[in-house]
Amino acid sequence: MSIKRKHHYVWREYLRSWSSNEKIYSYLKSKDKITKPNLMGVAQQRFFYSLEEFTIEEELILKELVIEYSNSDASLKINLELFNIYTSYSRIKRLDKQKTFDINSQSELEKLEKITDLIRTNLFEEFHTIVEGYGKKVIKIKKFEDLKIFENEDDLFFTMIFLCSQFLRTKKMKKSLELVFNKSDFIIPKYTNIISLVFANSLAVSLSQNQSINFIFYENDTKIKFLTSDQPLMNLLINDKDENGKVKDFELYYPINTRIAIVIHFGNQNNKYELIKINEQKVNMLNDFLFDYADEFVFSDTEEQLAVYKNSH
Repeated sequence: MSIKRKHHYVWREYLRSWSSNEKIYSYLKSKDKITKPNLMGVAQQRFFYSLEEFTIEEELILKELVIEYSNSDASLKINLELFNIYTSYSRIKRLDKQKTFDINSQSELEKLEKITDLIRTNLFEEFHTIVEGYGKKVIKIKKFEDLKIFENEDDLFFTMIFLCSQFLRTKKMKKSLELVFNKSDFIIPKYTNIISLVFANSLAVSLSQNQSINFIFYENDTKIKFLTSDQPLMNLLINDKDENGKVKDFELYYPINTRIAIVIHFGNQNNKYELIKINEQKVNMLNDFLFDYADEFVFSDTEEQLAVYKNSH
């Protein structure tokens, strides 16, 4: 097994719906330019999910935070397993420094170092690969009837794990969390990757158990196609805040391909599934929202469409 250097925070399989021959039209916000890179080169960062090395005190604080941010027995069980994965590299490093391992040759030492490095660089990235597998049924949705996958409790739960993970695992969300953590005396930047997934798992458990959850199927037959970005899941109600600046409600928007999107909404217990054929004004509104909310990359299947949005923002 080789070291994985490019860690993607948006699933490449998902982005293939906007790509052609493994290349995708991309607008780079920081450079204000349109390019067509390979899928391997977008929505990724070198060693983005590499495991951290903690002191024992830092690890104890992290465990307490994991417990605190787990909102149910189910999410606590998942998150404690996640904690064990995330701190595995740190524990191995401590054991190594304490000369716990019986090393009798240079080759054994090199083997230990290689295994330790693979754990540091690959383990959390592999974990996300497993979570991405939960999203396979979602990105294959083609028609309204396909939403019935959410009738199955297991499918609903694992799909929510995937969606909430994708919502919170991105570079944009990592930077947002770090800004919040900077105001805390206990939460340090090294905790960001795991805390974001703790939030995701807790949110997924809550959503999958919410009896008023609704799934809206957006069908886009207009001349304008759906865009996507390096923050492909968005809360459409993010700007609706209370007097303390806290977002009041939650409505997830997820474009699945250039013609289909789903919205996860709450509050209508009488209509769990809804089909809406949206007009150009609505498509433009959603694309504008996505374009503005993206961190670095906005994606389309045509250069012309990106040019239109680039010139209008």
